[in-house]
Amino acid sequence: MEPQQPEPQRAPKPKIKIPLPQLPAPNKTSIANQVCWYMGAFMVALSIVGAVIPGLFEAHLNPIHNFILLASGFSSLWFGLKTMDYRAKKFCNWMGGFYMMLGVAGFGFGHRALSLTRPTASGIPEESAFLWQLVPGKFELGTVDHFLHMVIGGIFLLGAYFTLKKIRPFRKNIWH
Repeated sequence: MEPQQPEPQRAPKPKIKIPLPQLPAPNKTSIANQVCWYMGAFMVALSIVGAVIPGLFEAHLNPIHNFILLASGFSSLWFGLKTMDYRAKKFCNWMGGFYMMLGVAGFGFGHRALSLTRPTASGIPEESAFLWQLVPGKFELGTVDHFLHMVIGGIFLLGAYFTLKKIRPFRKNIWH
């Protein structure tokens, strides 16, 4: 019998270093949080100013509209200041979609009519091209309101779009 020869020693395999993704610093907020904060402050301020000057910029800032803006503003502030990035992103998606659909629906369902809720300097009701009378004489949305809703919705959707996805660690693919 021949003596067994020792197996040649193999060189250790070089470890491949995979670059890890750069995570944001924990004290930095995402774009969605910032959009929620700024848009919430804007909507709260608009509802307060709308209570004092109801016909500001020819908008229909009646008490019901002001209350809805105030509630949306405070919820947006809360999501901007107190929640995590992915929740703020989800809120931006929902709020942006809601306000964008509200603006589009206003142009779709609006018709030429006299506005009874927006005060004018002369006291005579003015005609609006796309007046959507949800509750005639109490809650009406005009052309300026529809544009405002679409801008608010667009800003929320952009905030959600530009917020990074949640970074997950690398996983090994297993093929069957």
